[in-house]
Amino acid sequence: VASLTKVAATTTAAAKLYELGSLGLDDAVSTHLGAAYESNGKANVTIRHLLTHTAGFPPDPVPNFWDPAFGCAETAAPSPPEDFGCRDRIYDAVLNQTLSRPPGEAFNYSDLSMITLAYVVGAVVEREALVADRELRPGCLGTGGPGARQCYYEAFALKGLRAYGANATFLPPKDEWPLIPPTWNDTAGFPPPGG
Repeated sequence: VASLTKVAATTTAAAKLYELGSLGLDDAVSTHLGAAYESNGKANVTIRHLLTHTAGFPPDPVPNFWDPAFGCAETAAPSPPEDFGCRDRIYDAVLNQTLSRPPGEAFNYSDLSMITLAYVVGAVVEREALVADRELRPGCLGTGGPGARQCYYEAFALKGLRAYGANATFLPPKDEWPLIPPTWNDTAGFPPPGG
């Protein structure tokens, strides 16, 4: 989940569910993901903790999803093809992730908070039938499984963006690029290619 997606899609989708009365800020995450989520100290993690990055997660999953130790070759590619083969493994990794501190103790920006929130949104959307199966991406459900909650999250987020007239493929005019904060992959160093 890229950082812009956290704000534009995940937080917005959760806010919409809150507005509908389907999601409470102080709901335990396990209320939506089941008792299996409570492992490794996560029983008291709430939606509010996820939104405020105070759930106690480390910054990134351990091992990271792209790490060969994680065991999903599809996630190691720089631009992997659309493949849902690792979806359940990623979901299980989130369920089994150990916290680095107790919930609510301190702020720690973590991708895991938003990944978890995306699964919560998907669980609520699926339970309340807020999107029709025809609105899911082709092939996303695959053989089902708990990771399929990703499919419902994505369909709901996209439906919401479309409802507000957002164009998910917007590319600003080139003359405005210098006014936009950097979003390139800067792991190769600075300046960005062509910059």
